[in-house]
Amino acid sequence: MARPTKPPLRTRSTGK
Repeated sequence: MARPTKPPLRTRSTGK
């Protein structure tokens, strides 16, 4: 909620 555009913390889970 703090940032509208937060970086994907689960990059390995999503693959990208």
